[in-house]
Amino acid sequence: QYSLEDEDPWNKVLLLVAIMTVEEGAEGLRKYFSSEEGDYRIKDRILTFYRRGYQFTQTDVELICFYLESYFNNSYDWIKKMKKTEKKESMFFAFDSVLYAGREANILIEISDELSSTICNLCEKAIEHRIDANYAIAITSQYMRKEYAIRILQALKGKVKGKAKTEYKKSLKKWEISEESL
Repeated sequence: QYSLEDEDPWNKVLLLVAIMTVEEGAEGLRKYFSSEEGDYRIKDRILTFYRRGYQFTQTDVELICFYLESYFNNSYDWIKKMKKTEKKESMFFAFDSVLYAGREANILIEISDELSSTICNLCEKAIEHRIDANYAIAITSQYMRKEYAIRILQALKGKVKGKAKTEYKKSLKKWEISEESL
């Protein structure tokens, strides 16, 4: 039903994802992402829809985590066919989406403990696999409940530099903890 015919389909992808979100909701997006049918470029760019100004819900955060787990686990043939750099870029967008969920909607302090723990697990995996999302992860820790923020900060300890280190230090300051106490 959804397809791309243009060589440079970026705007069309965003429009199609917006339409799918309105017409089918999170479960429709999950089903489309999980199927082996459909254009992988649309599936891969679903995450770019979750940006500044989006009204995030817990369901949206669950869906973003589902996408991340799918990429980490190579859950679908279309993901297995992607280049490693493409997968890392997709995961970067996903972590960026989690950041926006916290910053824009403040939803990360309201989500369940189970989902908060899932986010921590995914952040730890990203740090371990060097997904280059430390900047977004450090900022995300500023918008989670303290016990989960500390868990993320522990995973980042000694593994951040540049802008990510600046955000890491901001998070330490916000939570009134020292790096040594992690």
